[in-house]
Amino acid sequence: MSDGGTGDDDEDNDENGSNPQGTGFETLWEKELPTESVEPTAYRTAIGSGFLAVAVEDTLYGIDTENESVEWEASDTGDIDRLAVTDTHVFVHHAARTGPGTVYPIERANGEKDGQSQGGTGSLPMLALADYVITPHQYHSLEDGLYAMGSDGSRHGSLIEQEGVNWVAGEGNYAVVGRRATNGSAEILGYDLDLETGPEQIWTISDLDLHTTGVVGGTLVAPNGDAFTLIDIETGDRTDVSVDADIGNGGQVVTAEGKAFYTAYGVETLYAIDPGAEEVAWTVEEDMSDYSQMASTGDAIVLRRAGNFRAVDPASSETLAEGGDPPAEAVTFEAHGGAVYSCEATITAHDADFSA
Repeated sequence: MSDGGTGDDDEDNDENGSNPQGTGFETLWEKELPTESVEPTAYRTAIGSGFLAVAVEDTLYGIDTENESVEWEASDTGDIDRLAVTDTHVFVHHAARTGPGTVYPIERANGEKDGQSQGGTGSLPMLALADYVITPHQYHSLEDGLYAMGSDGSRHGSLIEQEGVNWVAGEGNYAVVGRRATNGSAEILGYDLDLETGPEQIWTISDLDLHTTGVVGGTLVAPNGDAFTLIDIETGDRTDVSVDADIGNGGQVVTAEGKAFYTAYGVETLYAIDPGAEEVAWTVEEDMSDYSQMASTGDAIVLRRAGNFRAVDPASSETLAEGGDPPAEAVTFEAHGGAVYSCEATITAHDADFSA
């Protein structure tokens, strides 16, 4: 691979041809979206295998990341505020100014709608799982909840019909919902989304208020003050892994190679959590004041910083590469396989394959 812009001469490379301080992150391709300049808050993105969905206000673009092309665009009457991508569909949520919104499954192959269902009023999260997508739903009492939706637009059960839904996470056919009511009560709810029996609540943890979560190997991982809270998403069993610092409850959690990774602006540490061993596997302590976004390619953790990218080996914490030239105004940051994608009016793919 060519120099990413910060490396030294070839003599600095090791015997395998890698240069941890300057290899990688060169621009693979750029695609300018055919849209006028809009506010950054109008952008939404979601990524799947070989596919990137980008929504700008009421227009959805389907991008084939392998062919490096915008395959189709589709628009509707409402602004898009949530996206989720499966192997076959893009699920789109349109919020309404008053009353319920709408959820559409759109075929990845051609951008055609494949059904629809009622949505919610607010920007509740969406989550793609093995056989369902978890989507917002509005009830007659105007309290927003969540339900499971199939690829044909069919709705399955109600996951929650109470106020205060904050987030949803999950893996396979298990979903975890965090909520906090206006009276201050908080709880975590676990669901089994069995295809034959339908959604069933299988456990509850009361008096637990989490905000930032990720799921890896069947375990939910969340920063929680001076500890990482680990929850088995099938049984609801909880473990707290203490750390010698206040890590807060914001920031980002991403996953790779059986671990969860966490950092946040002002935390100044990158944590690797091994749920199987119930421990912090390693940390990288440094000034993270220029950190802005983080993503996982599956083989590497990539930090988008003020002036460059940095890739970290999930197993060892070693820096795999550092360099490149991140767009200054990127509003979303996605990763999959050997590339990371900075998304704004121009979608830029950066090389993140460090296997050579």
